[in-house]
Amino acid sequence: MQFTISKLSKKSVSTQYGDKEKYNLQFKEKPNQWLDSFVGGWNSDWKIGQQVEISKEQFQSREYEGKTYWTIKAPEGAKGGGGVSWAAHNSLVEQFNQLAERVGALESGLPEEEPEDSNEIFGEEPPAEENAQMDEIPF
Repeated sequence: MQFTISKLSKKSVSTQYGDKEKYNLQFKEKPNQWLDSFVGGWNSDWKIGQQVEISKEQFQSREYEGKTYWTIKAPEGAKGGGGVSWAAHNSLVEQFNQLAERVGALESGLPEEEPEDSNEIFGEEPPAEENAQMDEIPF
């Protein structure tokens, strides 16, 4: 659905993931309805008079003190939201950092040169077992 932005303001809000920017806006098509939306890569260039495409799945309502408030969510897979939540993103970053530290620790304990050839350790031929026959499988 196409909407034309008639009013738009941006403010900084504190969230559990840190300070984020958020729009408050109205559309020409719904002049008495205020909406909000977190600013992300998908909507950071919004301006008054601009026509924007918003799917009905992006509209999300919530009730607070007897009033209904509307939020516009990022489209699925959009940069800056929709695809992965910030909580999931931060969790993945933390897991990656922990893994990188573990790999670094493992690499620091490895020898700088190539591992020795097994023949240098055990000799050219494997040790012979007593009473072993060449045509038998020993297990």
